[in-house]
Amino acid sequence: MVRSAAPWNSPSNCTHCIPGARRARSRALADAAFAEFAAKGKVLRAERQLYRSDNVRIDVLLHATPIRDQTEKVIASRSIWSDITELKRAERKLEEQARELARSNAELQEFAYVASHDLQEPLRKIIAFTDRFRATVGELDEKPADYLDRVQNASERMQRLID
Repeated sequence: MVRSAAPWNSPSNCTHCIPGARRARSRALADAAFAEFAAKGKVLRAERQLYRSDNVRIDVLLHATPIRDQTEKVIASRSIWSDITELKRAERKLEEQARELARSNAELQEFAYVASHDLQEPLRKIIAFTDRFRATVGELDEKPADYLDRVQNASERMQRLID
């Protein structure tokens, strides 16, 4: 975390350890952040990407507060640049996991639909053949009739569960 009190129109404190072309790019990003701050004239809380001295891009959170003179003119700022790289990495990972979960749920729904459809036909056959068997055989003794009732009831319960 970098803490500074610097003139708002000279954010050099943000780029002192950044080499070469990336320093210029990071300087431009810092300049843009401070220009936005100067235009708003109030507390700024913005996420930016800068480069460390080892050329690694980092995500930072800028929080700046204006320092004003007696005429309320902004003469400097108090800024805190917080490295939120790990937070952003975790956020991206969470977003990826959410996309993967959505894809997996879609596949599961498709499977459930196909399985439901595929199970309907055998159940209809069990119910239909149980009815035909009853009609063909006619009056049954108590035990065989109980078995057929159980088959019929179980098939109908299964069909309701699938629907």
